[in-house]
Amino acid sequence: MIDSILRICSPVVCVALLATPVPASINPHCFDAVELAPGAPFTAQAMNDQGMLVGTSNDRMAVLIDGELAVVTTFPESDGAVINESGQAAGLGSYGILQDDRLVRRNSDGSVQVLAVVTGSGPWAHLMNINESGSIVGNYSQGSGSSEWTAFIWTDDDGFQLIAPSMNFSYFTGIDEDDRACGYIQVDGTYTAATWQNGALTTYEDLPDMNGSSAALGFADDGRILMSGRPDNDFVYFWYDTDTGVRQDIHVFPYPTYSLRNAFSGNGNIAFSWSDTSTAPYAARWSPGNGFEEITLEDPIAGFTVTGINDDGIVIGTSFELPFYDQRAKLWAEAPFLINLDSNLEAEPLSSIARSINSAGQVQLDATGVPMLLDPRCAGDLNGDGAADVSDLLQVISDWSTDGGGPCGSDGNDDGIVNVDDLLNVIANWNSCG
Repeated sequence: MIDSILRICSPVVCVALLATPVPASINPHCFDAVELAPGAPFTAQAMNDQGMLVGTSNDRMAVLIDGELAVVTTFPESDGAVINESGQAAGLGSYGILQDDRLVRRNSDGSVQVLAVVTGSGPWAHLMNINESGSIVGNYSQGSGSSEWTAFIWTDDDGFQLIAPSMNFSYFTGIDEDDRACGYIQVDGTYTAATWQNGALTTYEDLPDMNGSSAALGFADDGRILMSGRPDNDFVYFWYDTDTGVRQDIHVFPYPTYSLRNAFSGNGNIAFSWSDTSTAPYAARWSPGNGFEEITLEDPIAGFTVTGINDDGIVIGTSFELPFYDQRAKLWAEAPFLINLDSNLEAEPLSSIARSINSAGQVQLDATGVPMLLDPRCAGDLNGDGAADVSDLLQVISDWSTDGGGPCGSDGNDDGIVNVDDLLNVIANWNSCG
């Protein structure tokens, strides 16, 4: 066994590998689980890349930062909805079911502002996004809870504004760093992709594949817009650069496609889930480098909904599993592994729901109503001591040809056996855990 290990590389190459720090990477098969706000009720709605969360505690908007839970509002009915990278969070709150919503922002210094009253919301408003300037986009259904939506935007410069107020219908979901919002409006009974900036509305029905129902779904970090259209009842997705007119096609989902959902990351990765007439569940990932990759969903999975994807292309979602349609939080990083995130918890919950994933690979999930944060183990750190070093190499050697205790043990790639691949994994990630 030792001879086979020594033949992996020459002494000079091994010394060079072990001495050179490499960028940190994560082990998507192994997470350390932490309960969020133990002893206090907390429902998380959104998470940023620093692991800060916004949500609701005791029916009031709250944030969880560095493990500390802070209630934001005194409104008896309020919800935190969105958070940016600086820790600014926004939510909605009211004094009662017949009261209009108040737009609330908790700033990164801890101060709280009631920015506006969403007049006529009654309260049927919800927030969709916040940018790094603290500008917010949302929608309300004119106090009725119906499908007659009106979009709105808040900026520090212009305050509260309705988007396309002359339209009977507008629904907007994204906002970029230039305070440009995107979504769709209804014209003559047809939904049309649109953007809104500085009081000006731009529609995109003249683009190819956009002559039917269409929508502008959100922005990549570089300002491109994720567009969807429905020519001939197919679903067409593409990234579109409004400055250059360059289009990057993603995928066409042929008719009939049902329950189509998507999630996307700042660098342009997209995750999809859908079904068709076979009633079988499907899921896939698209990335600029690898294109469209379908995810294998095997029995007992009877349904699957994607809920997030990060810049590394790691996909999360929630499955429905036979025979009782139990909900199970899942993660997909690379074929053929579809990881059951419940395995990282001390005890398997009755159900689990994957809520969000950030660029650091942290996953927020609910385990039978208990909010949990899964922090990924650094790649190569097999013993969980925060380093990929000689102790991990010795652990691989000690557990050679066994199962190594799984992906949170010596079998770092979770292929069922400790072998040369796991040894190389430690070497490749030497000194990368910070």
